[in-house]
Parts: sequence; C-alpha cells; structure tokens
Amino acid sequence: DEAVITAFTSGDSEISVADGPEPGGKALGLLFRPVNDWPSARYELPDVQDWSRADLLVVTLRNDGPQTATIEVGVEDSHGNAHKPARRIRPGVWTEIRIPIANMIHGRDEGAWCGTAIDVTRVDRFWFLAYSPNEPLPVRFASIRLVTLPRLAAPELSARGASDGVALTWTELPGARCY
Repeated sequence: DEAVITAFTSGDSEISVADGPEPGGKALGLLFRPVNDWPSARYELPDVQDWSRADLLVVTLRNDGPQTATIEVGVEDSHGNAHKPARRIRPGVWTEIRIPIANMIHGRDEGAWCGTAIDVTRVDRFWFLAYSPNEPLPVRFASIRLVTLPRLAAPELSARGASDGVALTWTELPGARCY
C-alpha cells in the first residue's frame, strides 16, 4: 500500500503500487532506470528485527522486461554488514527467490557474489537492485516474507547387505516429501 511504498528510498528507480499475482492483489512496482550500473530501492525497517528463528527469506517477484535480468536482494544488519545474493530472473513469470537464513549467517550463496556474513538478530534494512540494465527494467515485487520450515523427526534407518549392494529401509514420517 502507499505507506509501504513511501518507506522505500529510490536509487535511480521509480517506485509505485502495481498489480500483484492474484486478481485485485497489489505489488511493489519498481522501474529500474539504466542511468547507473546498479539502480535500486531500499527499505529501512521501522525497528531492528531478529530473523534468527526463520529458515528462509522468500521474495516473490516478476520481471516485466523483455529479457532475463539479474536482481539482487540485499539484507543489511545494524553493524553495516551486507548479504547480497543475486538471481537471474526470466521475463514474464512470477518467480520465488528463496534465500536460506543460514547463508546470511555464514556469508555464502550458491555461486553468486553475496557480500559478507551478517548478524541476523539485528537486521535493519533490505533492498532490491538491478545489475546494469541497458533499458528501463520494470519489476514487480508481490511479497517479501520470512518462512520457518516445519521440523520433522529423523526417520529410523537400517541398512543390510544385498546381492547388488546395500538395501536401505526407513520408517515413513507424516509430512515428509522426500527421504
């Protein structure tokens, strides 16, 4: 809504309310201008937040430009340390970026520049940034949320010799999707 929109600070981007993925839904609209290599929009949290109980930061967005674009989702702690993973986002589809909180704690990411480790108990800002757009790049951000994954008990596992190697058996757990 307008209150959230006005809390964002532009760094060479236009900020607006846009259509979200659901009929009647709203999203943050950013038009990244190609006036510098890294147009962005920052959000200062009203208070320092503790993200340590979450497992993932999940951002739902849509690249409305004509080409695949690289978007960074930066998170900064109150000490000035920043975690800055980036993802290539195809045009024309709603996409989820899932950033493990553990990656923020350890300063790592899956093959992308990611900055440093941050103190996830003292998060005070985040931002969205486009890498070197050659033309205006419209992107919609439908949500940014912290997700805690359900904790499941470990299955009981047994192994025994078999003629073709090792046979494994385990107890099934309600809610488990893979073993």
